[in-house]
Amino acid sequence: MGAFKTELKESKILKIVFDLPGEKVNKFSTSVMEELEVLLKGLINRDDIKGAYLISGKKDIFIAGADIDEINAIKDREEAYQKAKRGIEIFSLIEKLPFPFVAAIDGACLGGGSEIALFCHFRVASDNKATRIGFPEVNLGILPAWGGTQKLPRLIGLSQALDMILTGRTVDGKRALRMGLVDALYPHQVFEDFVEKFLEDIIRKGIKKAKPKKKGLILKIIEDTPLNFIVFSKAKKQVLERTYGNYPAPLAIIESMKNGYRRKIEKGFESDAKKLGELITTDVSKNLISIFYLTEAIKKEKGVKGEPKIKEIKRAGVVGAGIMGSGIAYAFSSIDIPVRMRDVNTTALSIGMKSIASIYNDSVKKKRMKENEAYQKISWVSPSIDLSGFSTADIVVEAVFEDMNVKKSLISELNNILKDDCILASNTSSLSISEMQSSYKVPENFVGLHFFNPVHRMPLVEVVRGEKTSDDTVATVFALSKKLGKTPIVVKDERGFLVNRILMPYLNEAVIILEEGCPIEIIDSSMKKFGMPMGPIRLLDEVGIDVASKVAIILYNAFGERMKPSSKMEKMIESKLLGKKTGRGFYLFNGKERVNEEIYKILGIEKRTFSVEDILKRMTMVMINEASRCLEEGIVDSPSSVDIGMIFGTGFPPFRGGVLRYADSLGLENVLKELEDLRNKYGLRFTPSSLLEKMGREGKKFY
Repeated sequence: MGAFKTELKESKILKIVFDLPGEKVNKFSTSVMEELEVLLKGLINRDDIKGAYLISGKKDIFIAGADIDEINAIKDREEAYQKAKRGIEIFSLIEKLPFPFVAAIDGACLGGGSEIALFCHFRVASDNKATRIGFPEVNLGILPAWGGTQKLPRLIGLSQALDMILTGRTVDGKRALRMGLVDALYPHQVFEDFVEKFLEDIIRKGIKKAKPKKKGLILKIIEDTPLNFIVFSKAKKQVLERTYGNYPAPLAIIESMKNGYRRKIEKGFESDAKKLGELITTDVSKNLISIFYLTEAIKKEKGVKGEPKIKEIKRAGVVGAGIMGSGIAYAFSSIDIPVRMRDVNTTALSIGMKSIASIYNDSVKKKRMKENEAYQKISWVSPSIDLSGFSTADIVVEAVFEDMNVKKSLISELNNILKDDCILASNTSSLSISEMQSSYKVPENFVGLHFFNPVHRMPLVEVVRGEKTSDDTVATVFALSKKLGKTPIVVKDERGFLVNRILMPYLNEAVIILEEGCPIEIIDSSMKKFGMPMGPIRLLDEVGIDVASKVAIILYNAFGERMKPSSKMEKMIESKLLGKKTGRGFYLFNGKERVNEEIYKILGIEKRTFSVEDILKRMTMVMINEASRCLEEGIVDSPSSVDIGMIFGTGFPPFRGGVLRYADSLGLENVLKELEDLRNKYGLRFTPSSLLEKMGREGKKFY
């Protein structure tokens, strides 16, 4: 049974349905491409067809792109080059058809799906919420080599095309229409009827092909004259500032677009094919693909084994309107779940509501939603200074002060209000879930749900299972997290859970290196060049010195000397240098962000020259070591959970594949030797974990 079915209507319009058997999504594999080639070649000499359209037989999916398994299996440059050439050759057959051919996009249209649409004479989209058009290849460390980098700028303009392809961002049907990416937008419910009317109309008018959207004079001068080198130079500068050159794909995309833009398009196609061969065989691409597989696996998981009963969450409550509480309330409102947000005074509630409104206003400014949609979303949040309205909640998340007594007192208060089947979740970053759940009237319904700051940007959620937390509760919050657009991992209830447990030794080491005299900017720039999104010292300012210090003390009490925090943190707190929230910390935030030079005097530090190589070794080895301990102690169930946690929770460089995959790339025997050398030089905190020692001696790998 083939992937394509055809039906010739009485109107002489050919309907082509792409419905890949046995798959939830349509994707282009070698066999599908060969079938498509036969189909298109068979249409070239047909005189009984006036027009045709390609539509999907899958719900909410047009075409998801190329088969990732086939991409991952390519190990040879020449093979990649030939596959790119074949893709262009097959898609180009559409342009040779003697009748108009329409891409009817109702659902996700990504990668190769967007590229085949660019070869069609016309593109129409539905207003279905699932309709998203984009080129995510850069996220796999490659480029759109089936025409995307060459066709898209000719259709929507160079600047818009660069932005789409370099970021991998998708656009909905409305935005696609405004950009000129599609030629019409129709209601999802009656989409196919409108597609046929659209075809009948262009056939009647004798229109052969859609014309690109007209540019204004200034844009035309900037993009369509030799001055376009400014656009390419600016794009390259921005990429290098963001990635430090660690990701070769964005630079290759810019180069390839440059090679083909305003020249014969075939030159661009040739450049794309060569670049694909160079990129697809790199470790960066293979690591990014491995992350794709891990995130796809999570989408299919339930968080527990077996068949748990997943409760439907219709109403929510959040206690605490601070940075985290308001962020969590925003998350619920973003998926249209009514949420009651409580704090003890109206000032705190007002600040919380303003914070939520600012996130939505930002989306309006960026044209990701309309103003009336933003108002509707905000209206799902109802502020309150008491717990009225919480009795109907299906889940309540507490995000109050990080103190066990404060949290237990709140839980006792909630016991008298919440219904018996209400799930109570704590957003604690380090306190014991098992201890807290003993205070809840239904302990099996109590769970940790640790969001990361800022909630609306950070994709990770740690689902923390206490001793008495039921499978149903874990599965329910795991499913809810995915519905909120997050990537959840289930972690054992141990101090610091997973992410903070690994992050805190890393931050401690940064402060110790600073104490030894290393300038702040050298520490931070070293780790940014390694691939971290923010330097560790700057991150401490972002988290808040007081908050970081509190977590550090909790972990020190739990794990002893290897987690001993620097005494300098207390001096910072005494001096009211709490970081970004007070405008002063290791950095100054009044106007232009810059290093606070007074810090060295306040903390009694004398600057001296430091080896960047030494900084990198100390900072990365301490993470690898603690990550291996987390795995050894069963904090999570697999190396992949460690790596997902660190990539999505701290921004550990995705191109390195995660902490433990990075350790594998170094060779665990080399990691072991480095740790032993560091222990001899800097102290017992670098003592290798038992697991690392065993694996290093036996020449094993985490993957």
